[in-house]
Amino acid sequence: MTTAIYACCRDGMIFAEIRIFVQNCFDKWFDSRWSDIIQKPLFGCLVCMSSVWGLTGCIALGVPASEWVFTILQVCGLNVLISRLLQ
Repeated sequence: MTTAIYACCRDGMIFAEIRIFVQNCFDKWFDSRWSDIIQKPLFGCLVCMSSVWGLTGCIALGVPASEWVFTILQVCGLNVLISRLLQ
């Protein structure tokens, strides 16, 4: 799921305009340093995205709360491998 969101938010993809709009809003609302920090786990960094989107997936799929940390760490590790393959 995180890889698909990451890929769809890149330049020229289907959600690129939404990403640019959100980036511009964050730049207006927050300092540029904070804007970058907020953007990474939402759509800017494949590894960082595992925290937000992993938790979202756990909640949506009904994963017990006792397994959330383990699941998110698995997603993070998988995203590290995927990001290495993409580079």
